[in-house]
Amino acid sequence: MGGQRILSKAEFDLLIRYLRSQSRPSANERKSPLQWKVYKSLCKNQFALRHVFDPRSKNASGIEERLVVSSSNKIVVHAEEVEGLITTFSNRSKGANAKTLYGLLSKHFAGVDERLIQTHISATREAQSLHPKFLNKAPLQPIIASKVQERNQLDLVDLSDIPVEVEPDGLTYKYVLSILDVFSRHLFLRPLPGKSPYLVAQELLDIYYTVGPPRIIQSDQGTEFRGVVEMLSSAMNITVIRSRPYHPQSQGKIEKVNQSLKSKIRYDMTVNGTEGVNWVEELPIYEHLYHVSPHQALGKAYQLESNTILCL
Repeated sequence: MGGQRILSKAEFDLLIRYLRSQSRPSANERKSPLQWKVYKSLCKNQFALRHVFDPRSKNASGIEERLVVSSSNKIVVHAEEVEGLITTFSNRSKGANAKTLYGLLSKHFAGVDERLIQTHISATREAQSLHPKFLNKAPLQPIIASKVQERNQLDLVDLSDIPVEVEPDGLTYKYVLSILDVFSRHLFLRPLPGKSPYLVAQELLDIYYTVGPPRIIQSDQGTEFRGVVEMLSSAMNITVIRSRPYHPQSQGKIEKVNQSLKSKIRYDMTVNGTEGVNWVEELPIYEHLYHVSPHQALGKAYQLESNTILCL
């Protein structure tokens, strides 16, 4: 975050004291290394007290007076705040990795770099269970798209080991249909009580009626993507491509999404216990967390815009 170092609590407090009094340390007040460091910072106008948006604020507006870096308006945190700050954002993002947390924190805070975040979350019990290290993963095969809704990747996430019964319809949901636009990384998550092609086709029709159909849909060899799904694709002029059997690398992007989804559900289960997690109700939150996270290939969050609707 611009190379800004983490301030000690003493330096942080002293800076605020002099900024509030609109004065600088006198000759007698800059004898210690700390006082001299604060004096140099004030002379260079490195810091200021300003009213800015702080995502930690409990005010409705989120606006608080904070010590900020003058050039970037990013909030300065001191050493004793860092652990709590990372923990707060880790909880809000449901156990996101260091790169995602850095993307979220760097929008508002100065001085917390990715290595510091990684060091902190690697030491937590939740992170060790959520992000185990595997050294035998096959390389993912890149899938290219040049515009929005050129290619969608489809997959079904099996959550039958943690089914959720939803009232008042009494349906028990066991699967999640995940649909990813390859270009924009826009994600749709839909709960399903079963894995029949009819249920999948219903959700596809609902989504594509809203945002328009893609040119290509890509899925694995699962039977849930055949039959009615193939008929719907044909009617909407969608080309269907299937990955090779036992070759998950060709579904690389959607596989990463599914891993992220399972990780967030595991996080909720770690925090709340199995009985306290209704992942059906949480799906919109998981979707939102994915959308607001910068993606490595894009370098930013990207919002899908509606396409022209194809009338059947």
